[in-house]
Amino acid sequence: MDDIVVRFYSFFGIPYALPPIGHLRFKPPEPSQHWDGIRDATQEKEGCISRNPLTQKLEGGEDCLFLNVFSPMMLSGSKTSKPVMVWIHGGAFQVGSTTTDLYGPEYLLTQDIVLVTVNYRLGALGFSCLEDSTLGVTGNNGLRDILMALKWVKANITGFLGDPENITLFGESSGSVSIHYLMLSPLVKDLFHRVIMHSGCALHHWAEGARNSLRELAKILGLSSGSDKEILEFLQQQPIEVLYDAQLKVKSGISPHIKRHFYPVFEKPSPNITPIITENPAKIIASGNYYKVPMMIGYTSKNFEHMIPHHLNIPHDTPLSRYIANEIKSFYFNDEEPTLTKHKTAFYEVFGDIFFNYGLMATALMHLETLGYPIYYFRFSVDGEFNFYKGNGLPGASHSDDACYLFKVGCRVNEVAENSLEDITIQRMVKLWTNFAKSGNPNSEEFKDINWKPIEPTKLHYLDIGENLSMGVNPEYDMFVFWDKIYKMKVLPGKM
Repeated sequence: MDDIVVRFYSFFGIPYALPPIGHLRFKPPEPSQHWDGIRDATQEKEGCISRNPLTQKLEGGEDCLFLNVFSPMMLSGSKTSKPVMVWIHGGAFQVGSTTTDLYGPEYLLTQDIVLVTVNYRLGALGFSCLEDSTLGVTGNNGLRDILMALKWVKANITGFLGDPENITLFGESSGSVSIHYLMLSPLVKDLFHRVIMHSGCALHHWAEGARNSLRELAKILGLSSGSDKEILEFLQQQPIEVLYDAQLKVKSGISPHIKRHFYPVFEKPSPNITPIITENPAKIIASGNYYKVPMMIGYTSKNFEHMIPHHLNIPHDTPLSRYIANEIKSFYFNDEEPTLTKHKTAFYEVFGDIFFNYGLMATALMHLETLGYPIYYFRFSVDGEFNFYKGNGLPGASHSDDACYLFKVGCRVNEVAENSLEDITIQRMVKLWTNFAKSGNPNSEEFKDINWKPIEPTKLHYLDIGENLSMGVNPEYDMFVFWDKIYKMKVLPGKM
């Protein structure tokens, strides 16, 4: 793959909103201003302040609401509009950027598409709220950043030979959660036309955060009390580096029973701001009152009361919570007392199912009842050399590995050998993903031996992307049945 010379144009650091600094810190984005003359778009801009997920170095700044456009325009003299793919990076709403060290466009630009990558605010700057709705800090500004970027793409992508009527929104982990929230929002009509969701959806327990994050942040910095207005003014005056360091000290965690700080929230009414989302995503999906577009969705293959997701609203140390804890122990550990050395694989399975797999499968099946478009489900199981986070010594794919085969990223450990598993997987993924972006159907002549079927009510057809491509039905179905029972359990069995 590396031997192929891919020619395309790169336009870096295009502002889609005003710098969110000063009095705009913690506030919704405001549209960027027009500029006169020619803008230099030849150098990459820094992303929003966070730690690089590969190097762990603090990078970026506060003036970061930029996007990049990559286009094969004018190379062949064609004036035909091209399908547009807009990438939303993951990183737990806390880290990540559009740097080409993480998301190089070379693989996707082997196909005749236009690619857009978007920076959006992270952590406290992007996902904080205050209860005083008159202050305009209702939460979800990172999502609003993405929304504004999509409006810019819709209005301007024709200048890069992109088709504004054929936009596919795709992303991974928290980027995929962001896509799902936007799909469920009343604010996105006609801004995109298909979605591809990697390992993330709004039904995950970690997709909803705590509401008191800014007050906790102010306490860390010495303001232990005060009105929401005083807290906002105090935090707007802090140096960005001080604010970032303090954000890391706000108590949070990855345990399913705890709401995380600086994550999306269900917004309360505000006199001046239209909310992104106000109610439970499952309720919105069931109602059918959301923006409906064709969907591809999938995942990578890998005290027990603390494993009960918080949004089940089951009190700790109650008969029901203890019963569910024992059910989890029985299902994953055969009623044995678990140890990391003896049950390493099971630990990864339970966290993978809680954090990703159940929510994705439930999302696909719930949308099937109301979406009205095909839903293509996939499982990425390539145990290859390209990994973001893998270090557990277990076989299979790890979280985010699939992105390494769509983008030329820093997780690569060596060059791509021709006809290697990595080379073959890159070509397969790029073609399947761009097929879907072009037509809403990932199938094509290149894959004549595989008919990737959309899911059905009783058959969750899925494409397994491993050493070979193969079709299956109902992956990990026993896991789904188990967690579906848990999620529907409100009282102890046998009691009313």
